[in-house]
Amino acid sequence: MPQQTNNKLRRLPRDPDIFGGALAHIVLAKGDKDEVLGQAWIAAPNTLITCGHVVDQFVRSPGALTVKFPASGNRYVIKDIKLHPSFQRHEGDLVKFDVAALTIDLIEPESTTRTLPVLYDKEVDTHATLSAIRYPSHLGVYTTSLSPLAQIGSYLGPLKRNDRFHLLHDLALAPGDSGTALFDGESVVAIHCGDTATLPGLNLPTTSIRMALSVDALMALGVAETAETQTPGLGSLVPAIIAFITCGFLTLGIFAYQYKDQWAVTQKPEFLVDVAFDNPTDKYKFHQELSMTLTPKVNCFIYVYYVDNTLALQLYPPPLMRTEHGGARSGQHIVIDSYGKNPIQVDPQEGGVFHIVALNTESPPVKDNEKPDENTYVLPFGPKVLLERIAKLKEQNPAQILHQEIKAPVSAPES
Repeated sequence: MPQQTNNKLRRLPRDPDIFGGALAHIVLAKGDKDEVLGQAWIAAPNTLITCGHVVDQFVRSPGALTVKFPASGNRYVIKDIKLHPSFQRHEGDLVKFDVAALTIDLIEPESTTRTLPVLYDKEVDTHATLSAIRYPSHLGVYTTSLSPLAQIGSYLGPLKRNDRFHLLHDLALAPGDSGTALFDGESVVAIHCGDTATLPGLNLPTTSIRMALSVDALMALGVAETAETQTPGLGSLVPAIIAFITCGFLTLGIFAYQYKDQWAVTQKPEFLVDVAFDNPTDKYKFHQELSMTLTPKVNCFIYVYYVDNTLALQLYPPPLMRTEHGGARSGQHIVIDSYGKNPIQVDPQEGGVFHIVALNTESPPVKDNEKPDENTYVLPFGPKVLLERIAKLKEQNPAQILHQEIKAPVSAPES
């Protein structure tokens, strides 16, 4: 059995000090003093991560906050604050998806410092050892530590049985540590959110159990993987996801009539799905609404996804639809013309792809505890993970899956 280093056994990065330059404090100036509101860390160029509850009151006035890097002493004004699309904070209730991305124009040495390593879709066993690395604050003021301090603890499991995002741990972190990155070995696996005893909606009589949010939640903020072990994906995610969703339209791939009978199938010929659109593909105009109808020829389970270089959506079944009735019936017409309350519209930009997956067993690439956002239909992971899972299904059960992908055409030019 290969020998492991002491840090590896303790689940600490090999050299915690190498990440010191990427660690920061969120600071609010009060007179001639600074109040430390929470921790932050560099996850991508000009992008820092912290907890949503640390900065949500300043979304419209981000310049009121300052980010200070203890390693260099540099201070920066925050240009933009983007909360997680599913962030929820209500009085008397648990703060959900408690994370935010901060946009800052970094200079040396922060602009070239090593970002914290992020790796998605990584399983962490219950009771696994975790570590936190940060410049701690005490009662809202700075420590005099010249190096980042490491804390060791354990992952206690999910907050709820079917919730893969909201997690529990027992690292001895204090007020002011919200936003601290939690490591499992060499990569960040979660973000510390606070003591459970002080979190609304829990009110547990102890501060030994604490809340964290899975690092996978950063996918919805457009943060790409940065861990050295990552494999090339479908392209880097960019922090434009929220603007993309809220801009009022989607660039969706459109199946033309000529694609109808071009399914590449490895299963029985009758295991097919007819696809029809309300217009030929070259007749749609910019921003025109479109409708797609799927008609399976046999009983099966149908899943429709949209992906581009930025995000992945599940268009069918919608988040609140239940499929226990047996999926789609032979001859049933499935009409897809919206995501949430928004109609599907054509856009002139290229890059989107529709993925239609038909299965003869209920084993979709998206797990039961990974439901898309109810309003935006955005999946809790990116295109890379979705496409890898579809490929795995095709490899493991080639006779039980029908998969077709079509590049998104653009709208017809104005005459």
